[in-house]
Amino acid sequence: MNNGNLEIPAGFFAAEERCGFLVDEKRKKVWAVELGLLDRFARVCAKHGLRWFAMGGTLLGAVRHNGFIPWDDDIDVIMPRRDYDTLLRIGSEEFAAPYFFQTPETERDFFRTHIQIRDSRTTGAIGEDIGRDINRGIFIDVFVLDESPDNPVLLERHRRVLRRLTRKAGHSTFANEYRSIFKRAWYKLLATPPFGGGYSAAEYFRRFQAESRRYLGSGCGKAAHTALSYRDGVIWDAADWAETVMLDFEMIEICAPKGYDAILKRQYGDYTVIPEDKNGTAHGEVVFEPDIPYEEYFKNRQI
Repeated sequence: MNNGNLEIPAGFFAAEERCGFLVDEKRKKVWAVELGLLDRFARVCAKHGLRWFAMGGTLLGAVRHNGFIPWDDDIDVIMPRRDYDTLLRIGSEEFAAPYFFQTPETERDFFRTHIQIRDSRTTGAIGEDIGRDINRGIFIDVFVLDESPDNPVLLERHRRVLRRLTRKAGHSTFANEYRSIFKRAWYKLLATPPFGGGYSAAEYFRRFQAESRRYLGSGCGKAAHTALSYRDGVIWDAADWAETVMLDFEMIEICAPKGYDAILKRQYGDYTVIPEDKNGTAHGEVVFEPDIPYEEYFKNRQI
């Protein structure tokens, strides 16, 4: 189990019950790795003057639990577009081994539309990654906050284009994954744009970023999390993200948007209510081994 330069109090790893959910030692070790990755990420951002915020379940955890949501298993952060683009340029250099800066441009068979930063000394793979030939260390997710059009017609077009690019990026990696020549041919066809050749996942990633930037500097009053679903609940007033406050998160402080109350209400409704259903993971099938490098864990395993 590795947590970089972050000092973790010895008592942190003891199993405990939080909000009626048992957080065992292994989950604490996974959290420690993720906190180490977040600490490394924050240091890189500070070095280059980049802004970032906790978002999603991480922001909710900071506000409601002063740390992880007990049944959560990851860390999500988001960066304004210009800061995110800088990270795309410098990421591979700043996150050298044992870390890995993962995008479709740095690893062929990775197809997400956002950045993941991984610790190669560990194992952390969600269902769709378990059988893929990619870095499968424990990770944090880094998303982008883009300006979003106020006009509903333009918004729907924007969403439609981004969803299509995401789908085709996935198809392009499936074309590399399957042994069956028929499945490879089928997914290659699905990845092919009309009247042109199929693109790599890296090219679709670049096209996704270009489309996401479409309204950059246009003065839109909305800001959105454009990766993944780009649903109404992740389109906010841009003013809510204008200022930064620091919130406690386990043994550290993290950056948060000053308008976190409005942001969380928009995304989750009454976020102060503890849900009765505590599944323990937001990712479904998942493999976490904080003490075993992913290459060792998956070696000779039948997936």
